Amino acid sequence: MPRGISLTEFQKGQAIAYRNDGKTIREIAGILKIGKSAISEFLKNPDAHGKREKTGRPRKLTPKEQRNLRQLKKRGASIPTAQRESGLTHITRQTAFNYVQRSKQFQFKKRKHHPKWTKKHIADRLAWGKKYMSWTTEWTSVIFSDEKRFNLDGPDGFQ
Repeated sequence: MPRGISLTEFQKGQAIAYRNDGKTIREIAGILKIGKSAISEFLKNPDAHGKREKTGRPRKLTPKEQRNLRQLKKRGASIPTAQRESGLTHITRQTAFNYVQRSKQFQFKKRKHHPKWTKKHIADRLAWGKKYMSWTTEWTSVIFSDEKRFNLDGPDGFQ
């Protein structure tokens, strides 16, 4: 359910003054043109009005542990190495990765499929192709053993 607008400091002061004068919550709400529940909640506990308690699961790492992990990663260590060197044995590798990724200091990119080819690589490949371009039936006696791994269920993802 959405929360209403919290009372201004002036409205808070007026509500307290009217209450000290002996006015009821209904009368105060009518004078200030604010809902009865807002006045009632404020007068129950004026110090807590407009402040929310922190909810949700507490963080696994303290801010100091987070800084240590980021510093080691910044120096070039892998996530498991940075985790081990920071002494963070109470969290998993995935948790450490999530903290580093959330820090916004690092940009994760997909790894290139192969290194860039130099002009020498291109020339060598062209020369090899020209050398064997005239082969037709000779290819039947050739066995290629470059052993390429293929993923049939999708890409490897980010590394």
